[in-house]
Amino acid sequence: YMDYGTAREQTGSTSLTHWSGLGGTDKVTIDNVAAFAQYEAKTDIGNFTLGLRYEDHEVVGDGWAPRAAYTKAWENWHMKALFNKAFRTPSLEVIRYNLDNSSLMISKEETTGYEMEVGRKIGQNAQWNANIYHIRLDDPILYVSSNGAYENFGTMSTFGGETDFQWFPSWGNVRLGYSMY
Repeated sequence: YMDYGTAREQTGSTSLTHWSGLGGTDKVTIDNVAAFAQYEAKTDIGNFTLGLRYEDHEVVGDGWAPRAAYTKAWENWHMKALFNKAFRTPSLEVIRYNLDNSSLMISKEETTGYEMEVGRKIGQNAQWNANIYHIRLDDPILYVSSNGAYENFGTMSTFGGETDFQWFPSWGNVRLGYSMY
């Protein structure tokens, strides 16, 4: 990352604005601390993964991002189930832009996702898979041209599923699929 004071010195540009909302200087320091832990277990009933990330951002606060996964494979079948939460802190440019052009303070956006999949091997040369998912995005960061600033915007979500069949004959690969989202 390059702060704006350094960028201005290197490019000679006068179009780069300063961090007026953070003390009026051409340089800024924002502290961001993060930690991550993950646990994996392979057992007779399946494989489990648990993860957790914590981040503390000086401007937008802290957040937790847990993740959990279960997978299992048998001779001809497999399955997986996933849950995750994630977040995205606004970039330095978004924070600076809002401080220079708006009284709005931007916050992090958060995502929650669920997914399940099942599949079956069919003979030696074919496989079928099906999966469903739901993803919800809370407070996505969007640019709103009517007020010239970035804002957090409500909630958006998507859900759907897909299935596919793959056949691997000696002369190539054939794949048929259907998706709905």
